[in-house]
Amino acid sequence: MTRTIKRCDAGAVMALWQGRGEPRAAPCIASTDPAALRLSSAAVGVGARVRMSALGRQRHPRYGARQGVIVGRGGPSSWRVKFDDAKTVQSIHQAYLEVVA
Repeated sequence: MTRTIKRCDAGAVMALWQGRGEPRAAPCIASTDPAALRLSSAAVGVGARVRMSALGRQRHPRYGARQGVIVGRGGPSSWRVKFDDAKTVQSIHQAYLEVVA
């Protein structure tokens, strides 16, 4: 039987990853990051200009206020970004990025 879990329930999500059951993840409204929702729900795709968000600058201060271009998907929750001053492509979580207006 498939049961619905909240995304903020780490134990149930870990059980899903380890193959002990198949619960469907439901979004936890209280812990949803508004910046991540804006990026994922917007028409973001290959070629969009992005920069590091405030959370991204806090977690990765070395990246600073870099801007770059999305070149692909890194996974279900990350984007592959080619920063302007870098030679290589980085996979960055979508909560750490914001679209440049």
